[in-house]
Amino acid sequence: MVNILFPELETLVSTLHMASVYAMLSEFPGAKQIADAHLTHFKAVLSDSSKGRYDREKAVVIRETARRSVDSCMPAKSLELQHTIRLIRELDKEIEEIESVIKAIIDEMAPPILTIPGISYRMGAMILAEIGDFSRFDSSDKLLAYAGLSPSTYESGKLKATEMPFGVIRGDAR
Repeated sequence: MVNILFPELETLVSTLHMASVYAMLSEFPGAKQIADAHLTHFKAVLSDSSKGRYDREKAVVIRETARRSVDSCMPAKSLELQHTIRLIRELDKEIEEIESVIKAIIDEMAPPILTIPGISYRMGAMILAEIGDFSRFDSSDKLLAYAGLSPSTYESGKLKATEMPFGVIRGDAR
């Protein structure tokens, strides 16, 4: 929708998916609305939503670009954009709520998996959900095999081959 309403915007910001862009497009859902905006108000929306990262100079650049835009002024698309941004914000809140509950559950379980460097609450929860009860496995090798991370050995008369994860095969002739 942004590509229809203000196609140049994507080149002016690092990503369209950030709070300051959502705030700007919620209030000014298209190049025409941005071009017609009072600079003081437009700058305030940008500055407040970006926590000061977007200043007056950035507001001027965005507004001047909007004035030269090849946009399509489509009120229905503007309304759809505003509605989509509201839905994204609502889903973001739900995701935060779910992640908070997951964190509380993981904290209560206190699994040692979180001590592994690079394993966060999200990844730890996914691993725990997939593996289930670790006591089902007699050894770490069986757990690795379950996860597809343990090499398997295939032998036939003359060839002993080891298949590593992701289908890499090494063979040694006897």
